[in-house]
Amino acid sequence: MKAFTLTCLSISILFGCSKQLESSEISYEDNPSTSLLYEDQETLTSIPNTSLDENISDTEKRNYLDIDALKQHPFTLTPVVSLNHPMALVAVPDSDVTLIGQRDGKILELYFADDGTAVNKGSVLDLSSEVNTSGEGGLLGLAVSNDGKELYVSYTDQEMTSQVISVALNSGIPNSDERRTILSLAQPFSNHNGGHLAVDQNGMLFIGFGDGGGSNDPLNYGQDRSNWFGSILRVDPSVESPYGVPEVNPFFGSSEFKEEILVWGVRNPWRYSIDKDTGDLWIGDVGQDHMEEVTRIPYENLNEGNNLGWPIFEGNRQNRNESLGSHRLPNIAYDHSDGRCSVTGGIVYNGQSAPEFSGVYIFSDWCDGRIRLAYTSQDGSILTYATDLVVPEVIGFSEGRNGQVYIFSLEGEIFELNAK
Repeated sequence: MKAFTLTCLSISILFGCSKQLESSEISYEDNPSTSLLYEDQETLTSIPNTSLDENISDTEKRNYLDIDALKQHPFTLTPVVSLNHPMALVAVPDSDVTLIGQRDGKILELYFADDGTAVNKGSVLDLSSEVNTSGEGGLLGLAVSNDGKELYVSYTDQEMTSQVISVALNSGIPNSDERRTILSLAQPFSNHNGGHLAVDQNGMLFIGFGDGGGSNDPLNYGQDRSNWFGSILRVDPSVESPYGVPEVNPFFGSSEFKEEILVWGVRNPWRYSIDKDTGDLWIGDVGQDHMEEVTRIPYENLNEGNNLGWPIFEGNRQNRNESLGSHRLPNIAYDHSDGRCSVTGGIVYNGQSAPEFSGVYIFSDWCDGRIRLAYTSQDGSILTYATDLVVPEVIGFSEGRNGQVYIFSLEGEIFELNAK
């Protein structure tokens, strides 16, 4: 993120408060939903979309929506609980435990009542003595293994080194005596730490790091694959040595590039998610001064190696007068002219209360907080619609046990996106 707060906290800020919200917005994205490859600033080549083989029948059942359907969406926002800077939530498989991480390093257990409201049952893991919340630091990401046996936590420590650790879960509750470090990365600046975590259908752990921070990638890390900065990594956390590297990673076995890298050329992939039905990766990458972007990488293209272009490109805008080979253009790109300033990547809706909206990507922007819907239409284009629903200082999205969408405000409130 550009900064965690606008005026409410004392963290450094690059942008002012959001402008008055515009009326409900309907827009068609020019780029097709299957991202484009940009090569030598001339040739655009579309990439076909396929799904995970085992889920093709499920995705084919999705009804295609048009812009009118998005406009008539059934969603409302309901506050469920207020905490201290909530950052991420996980529902532990094979249990009734839901865990949520706060920026200060405390991980709490939530109990959800039948009416959807949540009760804070207290801290089950306290890393606050280890966590540095300076700049854009803090506890930044949570994920859980598919078998419910390990909790993965991402945070910046007192030395501003990014730490990704694994903590054993016993009946869904973290056991602080059984923890190990998966990897760490010393941060040169206090911003662009990334820190988001996600686990895919195969149990692989996705770890996001920003470009190292500063302004306009001063260390030129975005295109440097000899380190982890400006990248999303994919590792196998089930191999405790301290992790394994999937052989299908694009640079597996390379002596020149870091073999953990899956995606590179990102500025600060603050929030990204994996569509559990298709395996597609959706990345919200925060821009510099001009453009924000969301990129969808289809599952079948993940292993090819995907360069999102930063810092040569900011979204679909050339940011430096330098040449760049092929790279993937964003599916959704917008500027700051309407008061938006910093994209907050979201998740694909797979909830039970509105199955006709399955496959809709839900995201927002830090400055205006409006909840936006994006949908891949049958012809491959992406439709987007800005609802009237607003979450102030929206910091992230998580999925609940039954596909519920939870949205976090850094002010402390957690909202559930309900269907009428």
